Amino acid sequence: TLALHDINKWINYTLYNPGIDEITGKPIQVSIVSIVKIFAYLLGGIILAHIANQFVLKRIFDPLLIGSGVQNTILTLSRYIFILVALLIGLQSAGLDAIATKIAVLIGIIGFAIKEPIADFFSYFIILVQRPIKIGDLIQVD
Repeated sequence: TLALHDINKWINYTLYNPGIDEITGKPIQVSIVSIVKIFAYLLGGIILAHIANQFVLKRIFDPLLIGSGVQNTILTLSRYIFILVALLIGLQSAGLDAIATKIAVLIGIIGFAIKEPIADFFSYFIILVQRPIKIGDLIQVD
């Protein structure tokens, strides 16, 4: 027979023990419950991003007559931000604060390393939104 105690013991069984959390001093334990929490927050972030893209942002874009390229860029960036924040919150709620912090630091380091392509991307985005140059314009370079 299977009792609730056995099920609780099974889902809280430590699958991986990466070490001790530097902040709290408690051991970091990855169990089925923590993995389910992470996936639940990730799924919630995906759903929240979809809701924000479908209802909030579409209602802002329609009256302003913003081009489809700008809409697609903003919707994609907002979706990635929602999912990344949900993943970091999920890691923190699962008790994996140290891993979430390391991922955030890694993202910051990668962002610093590729700051020039990111600057080019935002420059392109500003050109895309403001449209100072259109097809057929004559551009002279000294």
